[in-house]
Amino acid sequence: MAEHIALFVIMHPASQPAQSTLLTHLRHGAREYYRKPSAQCSAWSYLIPLKPSKDNELILAGLEIYTSKNALKEQLEDTTFFQPFEEMVKQEKLYAREGTMLAWCLAGGFLSRAMGREEGGGRIVVRVKQLACFEGERKGVVQGLRQFAGWCRKCEPGVLTFAVFTRKKAEREVLVYVRYRDEGCRGRLEEMPEWLHFW
Repeated sequence: MAEHIALFVIMHPASQPAQSTLLTHLRHGAREYYRKPSAQCSAWSYLIPLKPSKDNELILAGLEIYTSKNALKEQLEDTTFFQPFEEMVKQEKLYAREGTMLAWCLAGGFLSRAMGREEGGGRIVVRVKQLACFEGERKGVVQGLRQFAGWCRKCEPGVLTFAVFTRKKAEREVLVYVRYRDEGCRGRLEEMPEWLHFW
């Protein structure tokens, strides 16, 4: 398995206008930055929940997948996109509260680049689920998800990405990330929270 590292981020916009500002910066700035080979980024997605949360809190999520730990480190130290973005967020007070930013290691599945909406025929939908395994059971869970990912790749053309991630510091946790071509393709893992992909 390649060393790919994913940075999963949860942001809490302070308001609808703040969320729009964040998405605008991410759409344009990230698109330019991550397409450069120097970014060493295999895939990236920015998402909002398809349905409001129970308390109507605004949430914006991001998943960026890098080719190595060094590539992720270089991104966090980047002065052309990442650090200016973080400084802009602070100055304009775009967050209601501090979010989370966790690194995950790719443990199985397959990745692909974003597909244009005109190609997919609808809104790209993403499911993200963080699983908590029983002690000593994570290896078996990951193996099962790898097999399911292989089946999806072969039999479900509407599944653009099925990636399984783990963290060394959390031996019972698994993060599953599934990206569908459009809403009509989703049909598996129905209990997973849905997000609307913004590319």
